[in-house]
Amino acid sequence: DQILLKAGTTLTDTITPQGSGTEQAPIVISRYGEGDDPVLEMPSEAAYGINLTNVEYWEIRNIAITSELDQKEEIERNSSRLRAAIFIYNNDAGILNHVYVMDCHIYDIPTYIPPSGGYAARFFGGIFVNIGVEGTGGKENKYVDLQLKRNRIERTSQCGIYFQSYDIANNGSWDYNLDVHSEKVQVSDNYVDSVGGDGIMVGWSTGALIEHNIVHNACANDIDSYAALWVANLHDSVIQYNECYNTKSWADGMAFDDD
Repeated sequence: DQILLKAGTTLTDTITPQGSGTEQAPIVISRYGEGDDPVLEMPSEAAYGINLTNVEYWEIRNIAITSELDQKEEIERNSSRLRAAIFIYNNDAGILNHVYVMDCHIYDIPTYIPPSGGYAARFFGGIFVNIGVEGTGGKENKYVDLQLKRNRIERTSQCGIYFQSYDIANNGSWDYNLDVHSEKVQVSDNYVDSVGGDGIMVGWSTGALIEHNIVHNACANDIDSYAALWVANLHDSVIQYNECYNTKSWADGMAFDDD
């Protein structure tokens, strides 16, 4: 199955799939026709442009995502809304397979920036992948075959790409279930420019491949400990051929970090 947006057009709306594809037939969101990639413009009250919660066998390709509001307008309306262009969420769904985001352009995504920092000051913005639980929990939640490749992410208030595990049910513990690791995770050939928080963060995975990414002008917000490209709780993974430059110096304020 496919959901195709016409090239050269703008759709002011959000996309929240309610079902999954299959191993033999993933569902693809992409473009058709000649011209520039279609633009999905997040409405002013939207939290996410594309929301992939508890679904699998989805591919997002060749879509541009931006916001109806710019950061100045977001600040002026005194909103506390946290926003991300693409939200990929495993909410106590067990193992979710085959989620791809490739060849997308994400730009000008404003979001609330908590003045005192904290984890809510770093997750949102570009592509936000979260594994966690709400309510009772109890499953081994992870992704198998998650690929974020060849995306261009520019001018987000917080992160570029952030893949983490955050247990909402346990008072927001950032270290949810350290013994469960996603598999076949690849983050490669992405370009991240001018983001307020972390450029790229990848965590909770075994055998991840993080390569050929470029991060420029990251960590502009002076409220938390950011890094241009960093990882946490990875095992048997490869991080190679990445380039980070003009990273702002604040707290961690470094190009690369390993937690």
